[in-house]
Amino acid sequence: MTGTFAFPAFADGFTAGVKYVNEELGGINGSPLTSTLCASDGTPDGAVNCGNQFVQSDVVLSVLGFDYGADGILPVLKAAGVAEFGYQAITPGMNNAVGQAFFASPSTQEAYSAAVVAQKGLGVRSLATVMPDLPPMHDYFTTVVEPAARKVGIAIRAFYYPATGPDWASFASSVVATQPEGITLYVGDADALAAIPAFRGTGFTGVIDASTSTSVIPKLSPQVLEKVIFVNPFFNNLYAESALSPKVKADLAAFNRHIKPDPASYTFAQAGFFDAVQAADMLRQVAAKTGAPLTRETVLQNIASTKGGMFFRDGTYDCSTPSWPGTTSCTSGFNYAEVGADKKLTPLANSPVDVSSVRVTG
Repeated sequence: MTGTFAFPAFADGFTAGVKYVNEELGGINGSPLTSTLCASDGTPDGAVNCGNQFVQSDVVLSVLGFDYGADGILPVLKAAGVAEFGYQAITPGMNNAVGQAFFASPSTQEAYSAAVVAQKGLGVRSLATVMPDLPPMHDYFTTVVEPAARKVGIAIRAFYYPATGPDWASFASSVVATQPEGITLYVGDADALAAIPAFRGTGFTGVIDASTSTSVIPKLSPQVLEKVIFVNPFFNNLYAESALSPKVKADLAAFNRHIKPDPASYTFAQAGFFDAVQAADMLRQVAAKTGAPLTRETVLQNIASTKGGMFFRDGTYDCSTPSWPGTTSCTSGFNYAEVGADKKLTPLANSPVDVSSVRVTG
């Protein structure tokens, strides 16, 4: 919620999600869902501080927003016997904390692999991956992205930008000078708004994967957005009406009843809302299974057996079996989409992206 990579809209969405759970879903089997918010700053020390606050507050489940320092909380939670849940494990520790952490979203390995497979499906043969200069990003490029590219026959190269943000015009020129056919951007929304026009300004006409930065769509011209693709494990209100199932439309209507986020922060508000609704679904199952009041012990012991439908999407989750071996992910499948002339998103033909060709087997 503070620091260089701050996403305060996560907390806004989560709070709205708790309100929805209590007002429309009956809380946790008739009892209200309550929460304690902690403002981390993206550092391990900040995460440790939040962990201590949660333990002192006697929470039964810790819920993660979007925090590059999140791994710092794990030892604190493990010592206290508290399970972790979240939207997506973006750090190695969270991704690998099998038995302690559970994420109702595809694994980080699948996220990075799907980006490669999506580009391959669009005919890209050489790819530039643009990432923040942070240790987890270097690690994931070496252990996941590069091996996935080799498996599908794509030449790939990583370019790292400073956490404070680069001069996108000069940075884009240096990337395009290596003559990639596709570019994958791992940037926040503000940087995406600067980076996409910068790459187009160099004369680059290939595919640009702008990740989850859909807030840039209303702000950029159709010409700049041509061959720009976006990804999200969820559907949102930027999708064409014809792309949404009745179930997803109902989910989005519930979201819109409880929060009206700034378009620039819609993605993270939606993720926070998702966290609250999915956590409640898991806690509801644990309470029903044990027939007793929720405690940190009963949640940790039984959360791995939870499964069911997903909010904002049509798929399911099953925490009894990781969707990617050795990870904490309970589901699979990323939706990739392109922008139509009406600036609405339409799923790519191969969406959700199938990563079976690059998934590790053990």
